[in-house]
Amino acid sequence: LMQMHNKGFVCVDVKPQNFMVRPVEQSTSSVDILPTVAFIDFGLLERYTATTVGSAHRPNSGVATPNGTPTFMSLAVQQGSTVARRDDMEAMVCSIVVINRPLVISIVYGVL
Repeated sequence: LMQMHNKGFVCVDVKPQNFMVRPVEQSTSSVDILPTVAFIDFGLLERYTATTVGSAHRPNSGVATPNGTPTFMSLAVQQGSTVARRDDMEAMVCSIVVINRPLVISIVYGVL
C-alpha cells in the first residue's frame, strides 16, 4: 500500500479479498522469513496527484461518485469526497479488524 502511495496512486478498493499472503518459506538459516503480503486487484487504482510524482494532490471536488466495496469504504468517500491516501488507510484498518475479528471481540469484551 505504501509503495503505491509513494508512486502517486490510491487503491480505492482496499479489502481483505484483495490481498494475498504467501506463507513463510522454509529456510535453512535460523532467521525466520516473514510472509509476503501482496495487493492483487488494481481495477480501481487512481492517481491522487497530478501527472508527476511529488506534485500537488488533486483538489477535493466533494461530488465524487463512491467506488469500491461499501463495507470497507471510508466515511469521507461515502459522503462524496475525492479518494485520498487516508481513505486507503481507513479501509486497511477496517480490513485488519475484520481479519482479526475474534481477537478484537475478545479484547473488547474482556475474554482474554
